[in-house]
Amino acid sequence: MRAESLQAQGEVISGHADENALGSALSKINRYAAFVVEGAQQTFYAQKYPDGWRAELAFLVHSDQRAANLSTIIARWREQNRAVPLAVSALSFAQAAPHFCGRLRLPAVAETPASVERFELRLTCSFVSQVAATYKAVRQ
Repeated sequence: MRAESLQAQGEVISGHADENALGSALSKINRYAAFVVEGAQQTFYAQKYPDGWRAELAFLVHSDQRAANLSTIIARWREQNRAVPLAVSALSFAQAAPHFCGRLRLPAVAETPASVERFELRLTCSFVSQVAATYKAVRQ
C-alpha cells in the first residue's frame, strides 16, 4: 500500500495563490503517510512507536483562515488516501490549546490578561530600537 500524491494546481491556501505552501503541506502529508504505511513486517511508524496509538499529523498555523484552507486540502488528500491510517488536521494557534487540552483531558487554559509596567514597555521599546539600529548599521 502506498500513499498517493494530491497534485498542487495553483490552489489558494492563505488568501493568495501560494503553490509553495500548498506543495509543502502536501509533501509533509505524503512523507508522513509513507512512514505510517511502509515497512516490512511492521510499518516504520509501528517500529519507531510501538505504543499502538494511531498516527496523527497536526499542522499549526497562524490564522483560523489558513487552518480552514489547509483543512480543505487535507480533506481532498483524505479522499484519495482513505486506506492510510493517519489522522491529519490543521489548527490555528488559538484553536490548538483548547483542542489538545480537550484531547488530553487537561483543564482549559485560562486567558489571563497580562499586565505590563510602563518601565518594562520603555525597556522593551528601547531594546527593539537598539537591535534595529544595529542591523541597519551592519547592513550599510
